[in-house]
Amino acid sequence: MIFPTKEHFINIHTHKKASSPKEWILRNAFFVLPPQTLHDLDYAISVGLHPWFATEAQDISQNLAAYLELENVLAIGEIGLDRVNGPNLELQKQVFQKQLAIAEAHQKPVIIHAVKAYADVIPYLKQFKMPFILHGFNGNLQQLKQLISYPQVYFSFGKDLLKPDCKAYQAFQEVPANRFFLETDIAHLQIDDLYQQAAKIRKIDIAQLKKQVFYNFEAVFKRLTP
Repeated sequence: MIFPTKEHFINIHTHKKASSPKEWILRNAFFVLPPQTLHDLDYAISVGLHPWFATEAQDISQNLAAYLELENVLAIGEIGLDRVNGPNLELQKQVFQKQLAIAEAHQKPVIIHAVKAYADVIPYLKQFKMPFILHGFNGNLQQLKQLISYPQVYFSFGKDLLKPDCKAYQAFQEVPANRFFLETDIAHLQIDDLYQQAAKIRKIDIAQLKKQVFYNFEAVFKRLTP
């Protein structure tokens, strides 16, 4: 299914297929499959060059443009900056900049991979205004407060919500209701279990949580109904 409904458990970033009909996924695809193969998939895709592979950025503009013509490619990602792994940070920034420019030109949201690099992402938030979804967010409350000041930034939380002593757990308690998503990424975790935990942390019921994430999806992907 290309777009979710209010009944789905929306999983905004994963590398796996949906585990059940009640899960809606935005599945990450690296530049490993030809566009026609992605076109034949019956679920939503994000495509981008991960910062770890920034050295493979030849003809990135042409390649991305081909993918973005597909109806089920809803976002560019995951893209970003990584100070722990990957090639030279300056090269990562060059590739990041190019992909952000393509996303802006095509009016696509971006799924952001940022490892010890939230401060490095901020200059791009000042330059580009399409939605940024910071996947696997694990920043502290000060970083959350700083990033919230940019209205196009959304925060996606994953397995760290299962760890009460984790920064993500604390941040999720404070993030505005209209600015978050949930994800499984590569974790061996069922999305409905993550929703159960998230609802417990927010002190709301599952139906209310699903409805909120759906509205957040609609806002980011500009499919709001009157």
